Amino acid sequence: RVLFRSVDLKNFLPILNIKKITFINLQYTDEDEKIKAFNKLHDTNIYNINNIDKFNDIDCLASLIASCDLIVTSSNATAHIAGALGVKTLLLAPFGKGKIWYWYEENQTSLWYPSIKVFNQLPNSSWENAVREIKNEIEKKIT
Repeated sequence: RVLFRSVDLKNFLPILNIKKITFINLQYTDEDEKIKAFNKLHDTNIYNINNIDKFNDIDCLASLIASCDLIVTSSNATAHIAGALGVKTLLLAPFGKGKIWYWYEENQTSLWYPSIKVFNQLPNSSWENAVREIKNEIEKKIT
């Protein structure tokens, strides 16, 4: 597991507390129990679609991603699938070692995927600013 590209679910709390949004878990590893416990602890509503094998069935995963109005993700396969499908995506890009060359952007837009807007982690390893910017971006669209 590449930890320098991972974003702990707790970092997403400001986004997950936005009302009027249905959140779908697109994590392709089995995180069902972790998500249930997180929902209970933080009073959030992240839904798991249990009849889709998001790890082994890329067609179903792509269909699920395509059905979403917006994707919020870190640098992973979900970002690439969403970008390839043209789904509006807000991407958390790690600072330094974890930032892969293709997430270097101009004006927050990915050269490779025009539907992806890139939000960068701060040099101090904090996701707080990027998450706040994404939250503001989402709130502008739903109000």
